[in-house]
Amino acid sequence: ARRASRSPSAGSAASSRKSRQPSPEKPVATPRKPVQYKHRRTAGEVWRCKKGKRTDIKPGEWDRFNYVAKEEVINRPIEYAGNVVPIPRIKRKDLTPEYFLEHFASKKLPLIVEDACEDWPAMQRWSLEALEERFRHISFKVAKDDKGKK
Repeated sequence: ARRASRSPSAGSAASSRKSRQPSPEKPVATPRKPVQYKHRRTAGEVWRCKKGKRTDIKPGEWDRFNYVAKEEVINRPIEYAGNVVPIPRIKRKDLTPEYFLEHFASKKLPLIVEDACEDWPAMQRWSLEALEERFRHISFKVAKDDKGKK
């Protein structure tokens, strides 16, 4: 059993590899205190939404660059450019059918009518407590599941 001897050049190449400085690492997230939500299921829903909407970012890495702590990001004014404009809002009491037809319907523009339902009888009769009392034994499905089924 004969051992192969290393040549001096091979040893120096190996030692030079070891002495190389490591490349700069990615920024490491500073540990943050977890957000406390009022409802017990909210944290799970936020995690699920983060996971489903941005597959390129792991849910635990959403705070990696700490954008929320940057004052400029929070206070930056909204700039509407090109075809992006805010949808106007008008109180129902300030809106007439003629004004609506002339300024919105004829031009096919969107409008948010605020307080449109406040005079409806259901707004006074229906409350969460009344609905819970009346339909306490019935299960309701409010939205589609993750697979798109109703």
